[in-house]
Amino acid sequence: MPELPEVQTVVDSLRLNLRGKTITSVDFLWERIAGNLSFHDMAAKLTGKTILDVTRRAKYILIHLDDATLIVHLRMEGRFFVKSIDEPIHKHSHVILVLREGQRVEYNDTRKFGRFYYYGAADKFTVLEHLGPEPFDPELTSETLFQMTRNKKTVLKTWLLDQKHVAGIGNIYADEICFASKMSPCQPVGRISCKQWGNILTHMRDILTQAILAGGTTIRTYSSALGIHGRFQVTLHAYGRNGKPCMTCGTPMKRIVVGQRGTVYCPICQKVR
Repeated sequence: MPELPEVQTVVDSLRLNLRGKTITSVDFLWERIAGNLSFHDMAAKLTGKTILDVTRRAKYILIHLDDATLIVHLRMEGRFFVKSIDEPIHKHSHVILVLREGQRVEYNDTRKFGRFYYYGAADKFTVLEHLGPEPFDPELTSETLFQMTRNKKTVLKTWLLDQKHVAGIGNIYADEICFASKMSPCQPVGRISCKQWGNILTHMRDILTQAILAGGTTIRTYSSALGIHGRFQVTLHAYGRNGKPCMTCGTPMKRIVVGQRGTVYCPICQKVR
């Protein structure tokens, strides 16, 4: 599933290619992708709208229109393609937006797990209400993380994956953050000191920043908008490295399951304390 850096890459690509352009028609080829309205109503409301900007909140894409917002969650393998109007439609493209400028935007999703949500100017973005602060939010500090986790028995990786705590982190970057911080993914968060949270927060921001600059991480068939593929996978230190030597101490990396998610860590560098 694309995480914060991958979604940011898609957002940057869409903003560059779509800002200022007008939607002249919309066709939902897979009706269930329309999440909070019927596909008929959503298509009608989108038609004639101009795209003012494209931004991100956690793993969601926000396409800002002249008097509304279209919010897209890519889920497992969703992606966008911007094509000329005469190019063939891909067999796994399920939403088609035709632009006045002679282009076509295709939402492509092999597994059909992605969803579109339409909100008018006065509507609350209910689909985003469960989200916690962004990793780069200046109000997210070591002290706030420390206070949030007092007396909690939840283990670190599970806590990082919970979007109501810190929004945008998924399985790949949770493994990387734990490794860089020399923290076990099984470390109870209630036993992490304020200083240790400061270290975790620093590595979290550094890793996500590096991943954004590198275009995110391509896993399986996921690729970002316009055929841009992630390149951060060449520098992964934990995720997907089961059995390979730890880049710090040389010990074989170990794979376990934490919160029903495959997890790779170093049993020497990342001990529970």
